[in-house]
Amino acid sequence: MKHKRMFAAVKNQANELEVLLYDQIGEDFWTGTGVTPKAIADQIKAAGQVSRIVLRINSPGGDVFDGAAIYNQFAQSGIPVDVFIDGLAASAASYVAMVGRTVTMGEGSMMMIHNPWGVTIGDSTALRK
Repeated sequence: MKHKRMFAAVKNQANELEVLLYDQIGEDFWTGTGVTPKAIADQIKAAGQVSRIVLRINSPGGDVFDGAAIYNQFAQSGIPVDVFIDGLAASAASYVAMVGRTVTMGEGSMMMIHNPWGVTIGDSTALRK
């Protein structure tokens, strides 16, 4: 079964770009899904002149470097961004949410922020060091 991509950007009649970030941050190695910085950049460019960006988030997070790049795409666009957390803004998605001049959380929504973590490789001696 192919995963349905859950990212969309639409310019509405009020001349605003509404971006739905309803997927993981970064491309999933196995399925090819996820929201990439390039996809965001392409949508901002394709929208042309807009009065504001409405960024709606429901994401489990993902790659922190892609999250930083997405944050910077919005921040450097020169367009005011208002963020609405519709469900979950976890991990890297919580970082992206901070680009908003306003951040509004819907009833029952959640933001999850955590310390960075990673994976290491090595034998027991190397890991003890």
